[in-house]
Amino acid sequence: MTSPATGGDAFAKEESTDIQDTSSAVQNVEAVTDVSEQPDDSQDLRRRFVLEGTSAIIACEDPPWESRDNGTIVVPAALDQRIRDRGVGCATPEKNRLHLWGMVQLALSHAVPEKILFRSQNADRGMTFTLRPRFRSKIPLQRVHVGDGAIPDVLAGVPCKDIDLYQALDMLNDIMRTEFTLRTQGLYNCLQRCLHDYRDLGEVYGFLRPWWRGDCFRDIFTHIAHRESELDMIRKEAIRGSCIQNSRIPPRHVWDLYANRVLPLQALPPDQGSNPEDIPSSVWCVSHSWVTEEDRLEVWTKINGKRWPVPIPKTTTLDHIRIELLNMGAEYVWLDVLCLRQRGNEKEEAVRQAEWRLDVPTIGYTYSRPTTPCVTYFNGLGLPLDTSAATLESHRQWFNRVWTLQESTLGWLPGGLVGGPLEEGRAFFDRLEDIVRAVNGFGSDLSLAQALRARACTTELDRISGLAYIFRCRTLPIYDESVTQEDAWTLLLKHMDPHRRTEISLHYSPERPFGIWTSWETFLTSLRGTLHPSRPRLATTTSRMGSSGDVFELVDPKQLYTSEHGQYCHWGYVIHPCRVLLDGSDDSPDIIQLSLGDSETRFQLSVLHSHGILLEDISYCLVSLKDDVERWAFCEMIGEREVNKRTVVEVVRWAVIHTTQDEGARLEALTSEYKRRAYLTYLATNEALLRSPCAGEYIEVRGPLSSGYKQEAEQLRP
Repeated sequence: MTSPATGGDAFAKEESTDIQDTSSAVQNVEAVTDVSEQPDDSQDLRRRFVLEGTSAIIACEDPPWESRDNGTIVVPAALDQRIRDRGVGCATPEKNRLHLWGMVQLALSHAVPEKILFRSQNADRGMTFTLRPRFRSKIPLQRVHVGDGAIPDVLAGVPCKDIDLYQALDMLNDIMRTEFTLRTQGLYNCLQRCLHDYRDLGEVYGFLRPWWRGDCFRDIFTHIAHRESELDMIRKEAIRGSCIQNSRIPPRHVWDLYANRVLPLQALPPDQGSNPEDIPSSVWCVSHSWVTEEDRLEVWTKINGKRWPVPIPKTTTLDHIRIELLNMGAEYVWLDVLCLRQRGNEKEEAVRQAEWRLDVPTIGYTYSRPTTPCVTYFNGLGLPLDTSAATLESHRQWFNRVWTLQESTLGWLPGGLVGGPLEEGRAFFDRLEDIVRAVNGFGSDLSLAQALRARACTTELDRISGLAYIFRCRTLPIYDESVTQEDAWTLLLKHMDPHRRTEISLHYSPERPFGIWTSWETFLTSLRGTLHPSRPRLATTTSRMGSSGDVFELVDPKQLYTSEHGQYCHWGYVIHPCRVLLDGSDDSPDIIQLSLGDSETRFQLSVLHSHGILLEDISYCLVSLKDDVERWAFCEMIGEREVNKRTVVEVVRWAVIHTTQDEGARLEALTSEYKRRAYLTYLATNEALLRSPCAGEYIEVRGPLSSGYKQEAEQLRP
């Protein structure tokens, strides 16, 4: 290798020493061909781990996420074979976690030298390097990595301006064990462009490595440009106004662990036969909880080109994290602090806000691939795993953060394993298993929403965005940090499944006068499960409404793409006129008397609970939905208008009552001769206050309006 004037000779000498030490260590490990020949103590119920191709075998306790077993697990000799999520020999997530546990136990036992245990077996494909962090970690996987491909910082940091084409080619040939010359077709122009466009050798290596052995240098940048155009189009078409109409958005950047540089996603070739929005299968995920501001540093690093400060815990470094991920077998990872633009660079703050509009709501897509490994640091990025009950009390713990709920993947791998006994580990991982199963379709949305409510977040906007993921909304509101939590909640309602939206409208009491939606605070409180026993919580099924179409839809579908709250309509059965003759007010089941149409006949109705205001001497229309006899809305008819060549009845909703199934069926039978099908639309608060002839009576009972409502209503007057 031609060494630049940056200390390359010293580095090369140091590396050759490491390689020699590793080679001699290999000779000291005795090979074994049959694990079954090892002595078997029938009284020993501990798990056994053996490193493939060696006589090193240890017995240890099972990991706390596994049931007790006395079987023997062979840990593959090759790093890239220990955790296999794709291709031939693909292992289950459970087997991958066992291999990881075995690696850590073998390291702690000193049965195998670290340079053997954490050595890549593909050294014939490239130059071998030994990576060590500046200080030794108590996490075994963070101590050393030996192998080809992953270059040290001293090499990655060589500035492009300090080397010429010949030096660059010599370095790349040495790193990847090739013998290309500048006469190789397309290579001269390719390298010339790289040295002009990129900052250092790390970036050059990162862009060229995936394509290097394909001998297609003249086409590399054509492929990259095509992929970049493809990804730009996906992001551009994803946003329409204030709406994200496609949530399958790949991340903008990934961390190339071999080059130790953050690269745009287009630098990676797509998988064969994949769709444009698919993330390459070689990209792993990292999930972690953020430690407090007092416990973290903001680091400006060459890894991401110093484009924004990277927040990491004070007691670790990105070098430690990189080595651990490499020892797990990762090549590329998505890590938010490196790959999602962070605050701290004032010159690019506008760029961050623009990118977050799309990137933050769609983070869940990166974690949604079922078998993709997701390295999870439960106590902070790069920090040791601690499962004790005391750590769970911290609002910064992984279980207690909003964003990590959507990062609960089937392919999770525990980061920060120290290998010793884990206090209350079984309870810790049982809890994790429950969450993982719920997030991945094996639990109810109600349990997930309750888990979301109990978690901490920086702003309520984060919690609302998290709810959109839990409810699996097909479209999403953009992430706008300037909106209030109530506006963000109302906008999210537009993107929900219409059945769920209808359930929320009928179940929860609105705060706004004549409103049809509850507030975010009330909805969140209801998830605690401490409300009056008769009040229903978030419905876990919408089957009672089937596919009837009696659900709340936007009057104008185009409102989905705006920042407006939207106006809603639905088909329903209308009984008019209807008068209430007696309205109960205590917490016990109410008894009200109704008269229908022009009849003098009165009948009593038992009500489990209600929300809103019901007054005597108001001519209501009673509204019900198809196949739902338990919920009835009392509305005031205001008028009719044409919408999309359809006559729409404009109503103001006063109250909703809930009955038993039997009582509702009785009411339906009594009203059958009076009801008719109609298409209804609900007037928003301010228009309702302006147009309802009975608004005065409503306000008298409800209480004075805020000045804001009054001013908004006055502005609507012609």
